[in-house]
This record gives sequence, C-alpha cells and structure tokens, in this order.
Amino acid sequence: MKNNYSRLVIIALITIIVFLYALTIKGYAAGLPAALQETVTGVVTDEQGMPLPRVTVTVKGTSRGTSTNLDGEYEIAVPPQGVLLFSYIGFKVMEIPVDGRREINVQLVEDITALAEVEINAGYYNTTRRESTGNITRVTAEEIELQPVVSPLQALQGRMAGVEIIPGGDRPGAAPTIRIRGRNSLREEGNYPLYIVDGVPVNTIPIESNSLLGTTGIDPLSTLNLSNIQSIEVLKDADATAIYGSRGANGVVLITTKQGNYAEKGLNVSAYTGASWMPGRVNLLNTEQYLEIRRKAFENDDLEPSVYDAYDLVLWDQNRFTDWQDFFFGGTSQVRDVNLSANGGDKNTYFRLSGSFHKQGTIYRGDNDYRKFTGGFNLNHYSPNDKLQLGFSMNYGLDNNSLQGNRDLSTVVFELPPNAPEVFNEDGSLNWDEWSEAGIDNPLAGYFNSSKITSHNLIADLSVIYKIVSGLKFKTNLGYNYFEGKELLKRPKRSYDPATWEYISHSSSQLENSFNSWIIEPQLIYDSSFGKASLNTIIGASVQEKKSFQSGVTGEGYVTETIIGDLSAADELLYGTSAESEYHYAALFGRIGLNWEKLFLNLTGRRDGSSRFGPGKRLANFWAIGGAWIFSEEGSSGFNDFLSFGKIRTSYGTSGSDQIGDYMYMDAYKATLGPGGVYPTQLYNPDYS
Repeated sequence: MKNNYSRLVIIALITIIVFLYALTIKGYAAGLPAALQETVTGVVTDEQGMPLPRVTVTVKGTSRGTSTNLDGEYEIAVPPQGVLLFSYIGFKVMEIPVDGRREINVQLVEDITALAEVEINAGYYNTTRRESTGNITRVTAEEIELQPVVSPLQALQGRMAGVEIIPGGDRPGAAPTIRIRGRNSLREEGNYPLYIVDGVPVNTIPIESNSLLGTTGIDPLSTLNLSNIQSIEVLKDADATAIYGSRGANGVVLITTKQGNYAEKGLNVSAYTGASWMPGRVNLLNTEQYLEIRRKAFENDDLEPSVYDAYDLVLWDQNRFTDWQDFFFGGTSQVRDVNLSANGGDKNTYFRLSGSFHKQGTIYRGDNDYRKFTGGFNLNHYSPNDKLQLGFSMNYGLDNNSLQGNRDLSTVVFELPPNAPEVFNEDGSLNWDEWSEAGIDNPLAGYFNSSKITSHNLIADLSVIYKIVSGLKFKTNLGYNYFEGKELLKRPKRSYDPATWEYISHSSSQLENSFNSWIIEPQLIYDSSFGKASLNTIIGASVQEKKSFQSGVTGEGYVTETIIGDLSAADELLYGTSAESEYHYAALFGRIGLNWEKLFLNLTGRRDGSSRFGPGKRLANFWAIGGAWIFSEEGSSGFNDFLSFGKIRTSYGTSGSDQIGDYMYMDAYKATLGPGGVYPTQLYNPDYS
C-alpha cells in the first residue's frame, strides 16, 4: 500500500511538471520563429578559470533565459544579432553581442561592491551586508542543497560563528540541538530559537516520541526540502532579534524558499545516489589479547574466575571471535534523492513548482528505511501599474520513518567480549540460552520491535503589498501551519527472553501529535530619500493563535503478533494520555532605519503579550538600537590601501522568551490513586514569566 501510494504521488507530480514545461516550451516557440533562432553554447568561468554554476544567461530585451550547470555550461536559443546578458551574485553583469557566433565562452569579473550589496533577510525588512547593523549570518542555496542531509539545521553545522549544531543521533528524523550564543534557560525546551519559514512561525520544540527518538524528539523541520531553500539567515544579537520581542532571546532562524524566475523558464531535474558506511572504527582487542588481559587481572587480584564474575573465561568458547563492530553496524546505507522543479510565466506573473523524493537506509542490521516526499509551489504576481504585488508560497512534506524501533547499539558494541556467543539461532530467533546462562540479556533484546512514524507538515503564506503613494505601501502576511505526527511502536514477545513471557505480552504504544496555527501581520512601510540620507520605517502588528493536541495509549495482551497495534484487539489499554492547549500571541512593532553615506542607525521596538505569561507579566516592551560605520570608505583613513571593505558595528537592546510552557502560571491538580480525591501539583503565580 505504501509503495503504491508513493508511486502515485511521484507519477502525479511528474505529470504536472511536464505539462507546465510543455506550456513553457510553447511560450518560447511563440516568441520567435524557429528559423530566426540560433543555438549558442559556451562555458562561464571566474577570473581563475573555475566554472561558475547557476549563472543567469538571458537574451537582452526578452524574457528568454537559462542558467549554467555545475560545469558552468549553458545552451540558449538567440537571434543571430541578439545580445546575451550574464549575471551572477558577486560579479559584474556582462553584455556580449552574439554576432552570428555559435560558441561564446565568458569570464566574469568579481564585483566587490556587488558582494557588499548582497541582500539579506532581517525578518520584517531586508538589508544588505553593507548596511546591516545587527549580527546576521547567512547561508545560501549553493551551500545547502548539495549536502546529503535531511534537516536544514544539519546544513548549518560548522558554517556559522556562534551557532552550535549538535546532531540528534545517527538516524534520520532525529531533532538536532541548536544553540545560538549558548544557553539562556535552565529548561531544556526553553533554549530553542524561533523558526520562521517564509514569514510563518513553525513549531520550535522537537516532537515527543516513544521510539529511539525519545531522547531527542522528532525534528519539526525534517519535512522541508533542502533543494527548495533559497537561504537561511540566523539573527543573533539584540539589534536583530528585539523586533521579535518575547520570542527572540534564543535567536531567530529565517528560512526562505525559492521563488519562480521567468528568465529561467523550463524544467530542472537533479538526482543523486550514494552510499554511507562507518569509515573509521575503534581498534579493539582480538580474543587472544582480550582473554590474556582478563586472566592477568584475576591473577593480580589473586582471585579464581567463576561463572558469576568471569563468564567470558569460564562459560564461553575461548577460541571464538566476533568483530562486533562489523556485525552490528557494518552495513551500507543506500541514499537516493530526486528533485524536480519547473519555472514559468512572464514578468508580471511567474511561478515555481517543485517536488522531491528522498530515501535513506541504515548501516544497522535490518532493511528498514526513511522516506520523504515534498512538494512546493510559489507564485508571484505584479499588476501592470506595479501598485499591487501578490506572493503565495506553499510547502508540504511527508515523512515515513521506520528506522527507530530497534535498540540503540552505539555503546553496547564496545562492551561485548570478542568471544561472546551467537546473537541469533539458526532459525533466525534470538539466542537466549547462552546469554541467560551468564546472567545477562542478549544484546539485541528488542530487535524485533518495529516502529512507524508518519509526519505531515503544511506551511502556507500569502503576502499582499499595495503601493498607496510614492514611498508608502501597505503589506500584510497571512500564514498557516499544520503539522500532524503519528507513531506506532510494536513490541512482540519474541524480542525478549522467553523466561519473561509469563509476565509480558505482545504490546504496542501509539502517540499522536498535531499543531494548527495561523498568523496575520499587517504593516505600513515608508521609504524616503533626502540628499545623501535615506529613511526606512515600519509600523506593524502581529496576531497569532496555535492549538496543540496530543494523545497516547499503550495496548497489551494481543493474542497474536499480526494484530499488534489494533487497539480493539488488545486485552488492556494502559497509560492513556490526552492533552490540548491553546497559545495566543499579539504584538505591535516598529522600526526606523536611517542611512547616511557611511553611517547607519537602526531603532527597533516591540510591545507584545503572550498567553503563557501570568496576568501580572502579560505585556512587556522590547527595544534595541544599533549603529554601524564603514571606516574603509573614509578618504583620509588610508585603510582602503589594503582593505576592500571594513565596518564597525555595535548594538544594545532587550529580547525575551515565552518558551515556558502553556498554563504554567495557573493552579493545577492531579487525581489521587483512590476515588474522589485530587492534590495540588502547581500553585497560581500571577508574575510567572
């Protein structure tokens, strides 16, 4: 059933993209008679002769264009007397007449000024490297999309100063831990940054799990397609985060997905396959070396080995040897990844449609895998008079993870003697006799347990911008996020010692989490220039609501292994849990940015309220002031003799965190074990914040 569903999704996606591509090709053909076009090819390199991928190549005066591949190669249809434009971030735009040539190789020249003007996302406004007063670090699509990882956070590892990424484990789907400038809270869940995808806040705290992911939780961002991400900005200091008020103290991670590009119409397909294995292993003793050390230890203590403290010397075969590293994680994990995207439209309306499939195996024993399906759609529209601008983006991800049911063997392997007995019997069942005789469990206890974690994540955003008068525009963002995760963990009796079967039965644990949130953020934006100075102001509001639901239950006493998980067939339902919560948030915010040649000033402020705070601390004010000076542009400084760009910046401000749990300021009670009684577990605190 799962395979059929996967095939249907892929076939439907390919059909839609091919259809759009056909329309795009039709648009090309209508633009110019085929007899008047010539195909021009070439290679684009930098000043050192290295090929440049994704350079935009367009025909001047038209919407026809393409981009170079990973080897810097391009191919485009162009009139014999047409002009080609080559543009790439950080390099000067180059115009080259075709003059009837069929091959044109281009060497782009680096533009230091352009590098300083790279636009970065600061949240409610955009700025540049040159003008920014806050500490904002950015990674781009070129650094992200080619990495063979599952979570966007993993792509940041080692690429940002002050940002620490700790992997959640060696299996996909595990939530990594991110710390921006260290810890700010004694509560573990109070240290996560604010995640915003295309203007929509998404769940911050890892999702609870009963499987091996229980220690780290399920990554809420694993459903995103890395190849569909345009950039990730991390806001670190007060100047950058104060505008997010009581949600910015742990930093803000802004994820921007790719938009359409009418100059790069066409269908793009990329795929890779690979394999991963454990490259380096710990140098362990063989049986002879191990037993020699063990015997020497008893000899030094003048003790006689016995079955209680030296089963490896008394009970087990003295000539047996097993390379446990090879046995437990000596496999090869196959990785497959396919990405499709289509760009189309014209300068007024253009779109991007994308989809991907990712499959990853495991180096551990077993044939379980992790699969991810994603789809994305982005649409931009500009009215003919440029007064109205509409932007819509939608990203959907589906994860199927079956890698988390077995026991974690990452440390057990290094504790096993090399002459330990077989783990499996000849019939494939677990060998318990020889291990039980030594008074220890089979290291693969729980091996036949299985889990299935399915996650759905939908993120949608609608942006409307209307130019009221020159310099003044109204903007509003409407965002929606829905997440649903279901987990089923099956525990058959054959995973455990038959001696315990009298006390245990076939059992299952089921857990379901869902989040449903929306946000509205209207804004007024005013831009003005006077002389050498420019002014940017923003006044806005934010209203958000989030509803969370969690339920879980354990079923025991299934008659046979085949019906594990069917709660109606369980003898007992235990440990049932059900919880619902609502989160409400509202804020007013503003920004004043003043630029004067080489000097930059940034003032931000926010007054917000969170339902997680007690009535006495419900509302609070946050603010920041930041400034920057480009000293390398001072004519008499002498710095420009050896510096291409130099800037000093400083900031001071306040930010906060409402990651303190819902309803924690209220009285709470719990039912007693006996009938009709309750006892307090939490006292009312109106100043809880």
